[in-house]
Amino acid sequence: MMQTTDRRTRLFWIGLPLMVGLLLPSLVLFAVQVVVGGVAWSAALADVLARQFATGHNLFLIAVLGLLPFVMLAVVSVIAARRLPARRLSCFAAGGLAAILAMTVPGQVGVWAPFYGGGQVSSTAPIAFVILPVFGVVALAVGLLGGWLISCLPVFRAGNTGD
Repeated sequence: MMQTTDRRTRLFWIGLPLMVGLLLPSLVLFAVQVVVGGVAWSAALADVLARQFATGHNLFLIAVLGLLPFVMLAVVSVIAARRLPARRLSCFAAGGLAAILAMTVPGQVGVWAPFYGGGQVSSTAPIAFVILPVFGVVALAVGLLGGWLISCLPVFRAGNTGD
């Protein structure tokens, strides 16, 4: 029974970053439309769904461009899953994911908010969608280190001899 739980935990931390990376631009755009722009949630949802593969507004392409740090986290999680028990892997991967999100979410909000908040819209702002993944990789390294250090605490190491 313990092996099943471990396998599920490990698969969770390998798949979660990929799902988050693919959904992040759409979720950020939806939140900005509703919170900053005051758009009704149903209209914002319809707009985000319409933009998924629309020419000139392809949110899926933006998501693919931004996947680099999330893919790197999934790969590192695969490698770490061979050596770390499930509890420590959870700390390690959660640190990396939190760091990526801490770097990329504010950047994406900064790109989308002027469109819906009445601010000055820069013509070069969309370049951020190319630069943010690079910053996300740097944040990933810091987050993985932090998660690994937290996973070394006795509470996460205790009882993991059989993992």
